[in-house]
Amino acid sequence: MEFKILGPTRLIVRSRSVPLGAARQRGLLAILLYHANEPVSVQTIGNLLWRGRPPSDIRQILYAPISRIRKIFTDNRVPADLPRLADGYQLDLNPDLIDYHRLVATVRTARISAAEGDHKAVVDLLSRAMEWWTGTPLDELKSAEAEHIREQMVTLWGKLPALHLLFDSQRSLGQHDAILTRVSPLVEDRPHDVELAKHWTAAMVATGRHQELQRHFERLSPRLDEEDDELRAVYEEALGKRHGRKRFADFVPPRQLLLPTREFTGHEPLLAELDAIAAEPGARTGVALTGMPGIGKTTLVTCWAHRRTELFPDGQLYMNVNGYGTDRPMPPDDITAQLLRDLGMPADRVPHAADSRRTRLANLLADRKVLIVLDNVRNADQVRPLLPALSSGMVLITSRDRLKGLSIRDGIRTIAIPPLSHDESVSLLTTLIGARRAAESPATVAALAHLSSGLPLAIRILGQNIAELPEAPLAGLHGHLAELLSRMPEDGQDDETLHTFFSWSYEELPATTARMFRLLGLHPGRSFGVPVANALFNGNAQPHLETLIRRHLLEREANHERYRVHDLLGTYAANLCEMDDSLADRTAAVRRMLDFYLLSGVNAARCLVPQRSQTPGLPEPGDIRPLEFDAEPTALAWCEVERANLAAATESAHDHGFHQHSWQLAGTVHEVYERYGPQADILHSNMVALASTLTLDAAEPQIGTLNNLGATYYKLGNLPKATAYFQRGLELAQQAEHREGQAVCLHNLANILADQGESASAISNYHLALQAYRDIRQPYGMAFSMHRLGVTYHRLDRDDESLDYLTKALDLRVHIGHTRGEGATRTALAEVYLDLGELGMARIHGQIGLTVLRQTMDRVATCAALVVLAQIHFTSRDFEEALRLAHEATEIAAEEIVDRRTRANALDVLARSLQATGDIAGARRVLIEELGVLTDKDSPRETDIRTRLAALDRSTTPPPRRSHAATPNITEGDRRTVY
Repeated sequence: MEFKILGPTRLIVRSRSVPLGAARQRGLLAILLYHANEPVSVQTIGNLLWRGRPPSDIRQILYAPISRIRKIFTDNRVPADLPRLADGYQLDLNPDLIDYHRLVATVRTARISAAEGDHKAVVDLLSRAMEWWTGTPLDELKSAEAEHIREQMVTLWGKLPALHLLFDSQRSLGQHDAILTRVSPLVEDRPHDVELAKHWTAAMVATGRHQELQRHFERLSPRLDEEDDELRAVYEEALGKRHGRKRFADFVPPRQLLLPTREFTGHEPLLAELDAIAAEPGARTGVALTGMPGIGKTTLVTCWAHRRTELFPDGQLYMNVNGYGTDRPMPPDDITAQLLRDLGMPADRVPHAADSRRTRLANLLADRKVLIVLDNVRNADQVRPLLPALSSGMVLITSRDRLKGLSIRDGIRTIAIPPLSHDESVSLLTTLIGARRAAESPATVAALAHLSSGLPLAIRILGQNIAELPEAPLAGLHGHLAELLSRMPEDGQDDETLHTFFSWSYEELPATTARMFRLLGLHPGRSFGVPVANALFNGNAQPHLETLIRRHLLEREANHERYRVHDLLGTYAANLCEMDDSLADRTAAVRRMLDFYLLSGVNAARCLVPQRSQTPGLPEPGDIRPLEFDAEPTALAWCEVERANLAAATESAHDHGFHQHSWQLAGTVHEVYERYGPQADILHSNMVALASTLTLDAAEPQIGTLNNLGATYYKLGNLPKATAYFQRGLELAQQAEHREGQAVCLHNLANILADQGESASAISNYHLALQAYRDIRQPYGMAFSMHRLGVTYHRLDRDDESLDYLTKALDLRVHIGHTRGEGATRTALAEVYLDLGELGMARIHGQIGLTVLRQTMDRVATCAALVVLAQIHFTSRDFEEALRLAHEATEIAAEEIVDRRTRANALDVLARSLQATGDIAGARRVLIEELGVLTDKDSPRETDIRTRLAALDRSTTPPPRRSHAATPNITEGDRRTVY
């Protein structure tokens, strides 16, 4: 068995090529195989396969091909697992089954053999490995991102490293003709590749083809420019036109590295990446390691250099060039002069002219294996003039600046150092304070690690202060240490605070960019987009954000449209804002930010539910430009991305005294976020909003917020609290004679009664709610009550009345354009027609309902629609389609807050479909899971399941059974906010 991605994506089983589906599906499999045993985010898959589509769309699109890939694995007994993760998928598979990963492993093995001088083993290994490269890697992927990955597969980890190693060993064995066979076409394709040119020219000289080599160089020479000096030198030397440089006989290898940090922790992948770069054949490499202040750039470089001193027998040079700090940054010419002195040149012999200095430096370093560390570089201009002179060795650069220019213009590889993971932070803090002290309170150690946000400097400050208080209980130090990280420096203690270290970057900012940075401290979340930054700044924030990105005071997120501030930098910015900006300016900035989020949220909600009541008392936009949405997917995508920020903005509004904004924000987004995802943030936002409504002299905000709280508790399954909040809302609405508030609360109390089996009382309340909606001529609400009456009558087997009310609800919802409501009502109609045996009508309503609900991102209602449609297909004996739909429903039910009844129904139809398609073991497993989901123990349904479990060995297909439980008790927005 073998997977191939070094060419068209293929699965070979017993010498037979297994069909893998359409090109997009093969491309998806190729992505998972390339990232085998690593998580692959939905965003990454989208960038490679569906560029420009929002993540919410991609998640929906992925269900079907992922399911088909899993089926291919099952059918062909592939020993793989493809679980869904929080933000994507991960293919767990032995990498030896994938040609590309086997090639990379073979190169590693060959490199060991080469180091041991076993060149025949190298040639045998790599000659066979190169046969695996059969075409264009990841052939089905056509995006720019895919092209970048392909180039990496060729140049960094796969083809070229393997060939360079192969050519070195073939040259040692005298196999020059074999080298020419492989390298000649490569030289034509990559004429500017110096390393390939070295192999080719050496083989040409060894086989006596000087005239051919001369003709090739004459053709190539006019195409070479100043940046190809090294390539020109390779050809001139091969043609006998260049003489070796003289070496200084009295050279003493310098040993200037800083002392390594004994407690260095984490970043093993970065260390391995540096190893790989240094191990590349003939490596003459420059690497820039960049990151925010305190991220550990110098520590990482020092640790790696001490581990690999054997690679640089001619010495290691270290220089802090003072790009940031209290001293003046070193000019490039001064750096060159200091390097010359460090290499042993007497000060009086250092040339005065900059060009002469660089020439001398290049001569001194020629043919020597020297490591040069240039630490604390300010920007690209500080080191660019030196790079040609340093090209013969390995140069490691550290900087708070991203040094993008060095990467683009000078070929320097840049590596951004991320914060430590939580586990790495815990490990480092434990090492610093000692295992015994850490064992006093592991929870405190974990909390302090979280407080550091993965910043090694912060962890070291914490460790130092804990060590200075050896008698203090560790659990009691959390508050003191949290204050320590956030406080501004005191006289005589500058070195003990993060703020001093951060200030070296902040104080170099232009004044307007510094203001932008301070205002970001007012944003309640650390992730944000450009539009809200514009609102905070009250102008065009983009140029200032780019400057902050370059200085590593801000990070760009993966989708390149959003930014993130590190937690500790955010605290620093907030402290600066409080000190340097007036209260009036801060208050105005917060108001602009809240106006932006509120008005954009209102526009998103209006796009999603155009029939909703208008939010009263909205602010005028003024200079703020809220986002507009012309399609539901766009509005939903924005709401999904901003979910955490909108919840945080609700709390920020309350804390800053903007109580109107607080309840308006919570109420506006409630109807969107109840559709999917965890509900804890909704609950908290509504609690905050309720506190704000109590400060206002108006009943309407409080009624709506009480109703939303009840709805959230209902969704969480806490019926007593849900009832209490609905009842409070009803009482307040009655006192205020607020007819719409009465209708909504009566409706939701009826939902609870229906769920508790009190159908008659529920129907009575629904009729009261329906009348209230009619009184105020509110078709949106009328449709809700009609829908619920139809569902409740169905449970009582009064199907004529059920169809009557559901049909009226559907007509209303189609008329007013309530998409989400239409989907839910069609699902309910499909269930009624299914139980009546009218499968044609059931299938029509079920399919349309599912299609509509997929557009709304209401995951709970989508799950219910999938269950009903799966039951319809099962009853129609279309078991394969029933199985597919049931699988998708159970996946959603496992991830979202879906009521137990709907989840049990999804499992039930899945078990029946598995049994019908012959998967007896799978059916047994799902039935056992269904038993655990059931809420009513010792019920007839449990007895039925146990009977089916006992009969599974007979492999009988159970008949479909009537169920009134596929649709959830509260559906598609019954709990909307009252305005």
